[in-house]
Amino acid sequence: MAKRVLEQCQGQDPILSVYVDADRTRKSPKETLIDLKNQARAAREQSSPLGEEGWKKLEGVFDSLALRLEGFAGEGVPRGVALFASPRSGVLETVDLPSSPKPSVDLRGGPRILPLLEALCPYRDSWILVLDRQQSTFYRTHGERLTLQWEMGEELPRKVRDAGYQGGEERKLERRVDETLQRHLRSVAARLRELNDQRPAERAWVQVHRDLAEEALRALGSIPSLPARWLQGCREGAHRGELLEEARTEALRCFFEEGEELVSRILEESSAGGTATLGLRSVLAASNQGAVHQLVLEEQEVRNGKRCPACGALGLDETECPLCGTLMEEEADLWEVLARRVLERDGEVLVLGRPSALRDHYGLGARLRFAL
Repeated sequence: MAKRVLEQCQGQDPILSVYVDADRTRKSPKETLIDLKNQARAAREQSSPLGEEGWKKLEGVFDSLALRLEGFAGEGVPRGVALFASPRSGVLETVDLPSSPKPSVDLRGGPRILPLLEALCPYRDSWILVLDRQQSTFYRTHGERLTLQWEMGEELPRKVRDAGYQGGEERKLERRVDETLQRHLRSVAARLRELNDQRPAERAWVQVHRDLAEEALRALGSIPSLPARWLQGCREGAHRGELLEEARTEALRCFFEEGEELVSRILEESSAGGTATLGLRSVLAASNQGAVHQLVLEEQEVRNGKRCPACGALGLDETECPLCGTLMEEEADLWEVLARRVLERDGEVLVLGRPSALRDHYGLGARLRFAL
């Protein structure tokens, strides 16, 4: 999504970035609209270089966003909204967020994407499979959205429980049930593979009866690129809101575990002189050479630095560009520009949103495409 925002905003200058906290568990819709009005006033103060005509377009953007926030109802109400707009072109992208951002408004040369990354990183695009007695249902999640993708009407049989002694007929019945079950699970896995080939996701969550969880996950294990986990906290017959909330909880747990593993890998590879590096100056040098494959930040942070107006190289306190020798200029939000640069070069940016073992290295590290 962050890459899509960058593509949509390419060639537009300046860009208005608005982040709205719309979490109704903590504030009323009226309070959210009051916050939005305050953000509109802040944008008005930043828009003086645009003139009155430029501001009128941005004012219309805030009016449209207010109407959208008023219209939120029922399940799937986002906890936040990010909006990116151009005074020349109007709204470029609106993103519903699964977590509450800090309300902010910025009018600058490019979109402010670090808050977007922090909100979306734990909640990757996923599949939710609901396997019940009557049918198998395939949902797709993206942030706070849950959409129905496919339904298979074949009944899912229950396993035959062993009550002690089994005669020949009972064993035949058990074998028939097991064969039917395995055939159905293979069909489910094949259909999921087809759907995922069309629109790849990061993970699959499975809601199924406890007795069948192990076999369902084993069948879905035939899709190596799509790790599957059981939504064990969901009851049978759970409605869509419960499915989404349980998937969110599991996604946070996975993101924490995977973040810890990734940070440990970066620390180990960096100390061994491999394809990883730590600390702001070292990461900036790697980025200037196009070597950053994965950039990992503890939290979004505003930090001053330097940027070359000729080649775009980034630095901390250099007078001259380390690549072309041009005099460096001040850059007010170094981490934001660094994150954009990595994404534009087909890299990945992860914002952990919490303290980690990177704290001793200015809160950031990177895995590299090649050793430096």
